[in-house]
Amino acid sequence: MDYIFSPIYHYKKPDVFSNVSDDDWHYQMQEKVRCIRMYVHALNKPCLVVCNTTSQLLYCSREVLDLLGYSLEEVIETNGFFFSKILHAEDSDFVGKVSQDIKSLLLKYNNETNFLHYYIRFFFRLKHKSADIISTDCTIYPLLYDRGKTLFSVITLNENIHLDKYACEVCFYKAKQRYLYSLKDQSFVPEYKLLLKSIEYTILLMVANGEREHTISRKLSVDFNTVKYHKKNIMSKLSVRSMPEAVYQALRKGIL
Repeated sequence: MDYIFSPIYHYKKPDVFSNVSDDDWHYQMQEKVRCIRMYVHALNKPCLVVCNTTSQLLYCSREVLDLLGYSLEEVIETNGFFFSKILHAEDSDFVGKVSQDIKSLLLKYNNETNFLHYYIRFFFRLKHKSADIISTDCTIYPLLYDRGKTLFSVITLNENIHLDKYACEVCFYKAKQRYLYSLKDQSFVPEYKLLLKSIEYTILLMVANGEREHTISRKLSVDFNTVKYHKKNIMSKLSVRSMPEAVYQALRKGIL
């Protein structure tokens, strides 16, 4: 069986919901958990719900216990801090390191149209009861927010054979924007900036500055056909049919 921790029913009602009665608040919280449970059971996914302000575990699916080898009693004994207990120390430090950058990205897209349409993806190492380390593909979805702050997070886990250490992405899927964490830059950068090869990015920048093909060819010491080849790749990666469109999309998406 899965387990719902009592704090989810006693969580302080935010001011933004002051017009909602306590009974309705309680009902809405129950409904959210019910929907999550249906989703979890339908897809057979390990799932947790964590309170963002206290880091306490509010819901734990049976699949999580099966994946990590813990009993329900052992989870309850952590007083709700189960996820903090099983998260590898280095990954916990990494989350602390990038959290401010993630908050900045969320603020950038914080409006009524698309604030809730995002997810955050980490590759975490979790401690199995046997002391083994399990690599997981961890996706975090927002659940209920108050004035731009997410109150709860739904966390789904998938065991991942290959560990992508210190990998993280933030995807605003309604805005069609995806940011990947760059170890080189120590910050989040647009996906396309990482997908473009160095020479492709240089050519795109030169085109944006009004450079013609023969000038690009001379400055980069490559032949005409090589420039045309890279231009074709740039247009393909940006899903456009011309270089002016590529420049426009690059500017709109923050690549340039």
